[in-house]
Amino acid sequence: MTDMKRYGLSPKLAACLAVGVVIGALAVGSRASPSPANPQTRRWYDRLHKPGFTPPAPVFALAWPLIQTAQAYSGYRLLRAKSSPDRRTALALWGANQVGIAGWSEVFFGQRAPGWATAGSAVLEGSAIGLVAVGQRVDRRAATAGLPLVAWVGFATLLAEEIWRRNDTTG
Repeated sequence: MTDMKRYGLSPKLAACLAVGVVIGALAVGSRASPSPANPQTRRWYDRLHKPGFTPPAPVFALAWPLIQTAQAYSGYRLLRAKSSPDRRTALALWGANQVGIAGWSEVFFGQRAPGWATAGSAVLEGSAIGLVAVGQRVDRRAATAGLPLVAWVGFATLLAEEIWRRNDTTG
């Protein structure tokens, strides 16, 4: 059956929407990231006292495309799932995760506020865990695709807290 009520959005629409939202979050988040386009941010980040478990830049470059691909897949699966209160909750959490991903770089790098970024990261971790928990009742593959974000954001929260603790970032 291809009944939209039974199966959610069409495959093409679900794919376009999920990929579009994930790419949008990436675009917003990358505006403040320490990239060649933001040399002042790169210098600021390089000067921070970071813990020994800080990954080298190539790890970030490898991790995020995998996480974003998993996020797009999760969103696609949820958008295709049968309509239900759990689906609506899972989609709301998925959307909140995309907003959190987009906003984190602006807070940490753009505002140079590791303390607020730590708090935001902790909230994002709760939202990511919530998506996995609720998503299990909607679509197990969508929920499983949320696990890389849970793992990375848990690590990022610890890393941001350590950077905040080790540096005077009050201005």
